[in-house]
Amino acid sequence: MFSSKNFIDAKEAHEELQSESTLVLDVRTTEEYASGHLEGSVNIDIREPSFLEEIDALPKNKKCIIYCQSGGRAGAALDIMKKRGFENVCNLKGGIMEWKEKGLPIVR
Repeated sequence: MFSSKNFIDAKEAHEELQSESTLVLDVRTTEEYASGHLEGSVNIDIREPSFLEEIDALPKNKKCIIYCQSGGRAGAALDIMKKRGFENVCNLKGGIMEWKEKGLPIVR
């Protein structure tokens, strides 16, 4: 289970991503996603009208790391997902910006 603060730092997230049981959710736009994303991540833009429908299709019992550019949209997505029954979700602290600053890999 993730920390009660609902945040995970880049190093811890990178370790967590080695587990196939962790879902990685990128809530940025498709253009942002195409410019670089975490390997294995699913892109569901929080600003799209279909966001709720698409997240409702995700498994609620899996660990889920949510990220965006810097953490704001991911925080909003986390709040929405918790209200919709997701219990084991966290926000990647600093978003993909911090991930890149730590020199961790991205996929283009």
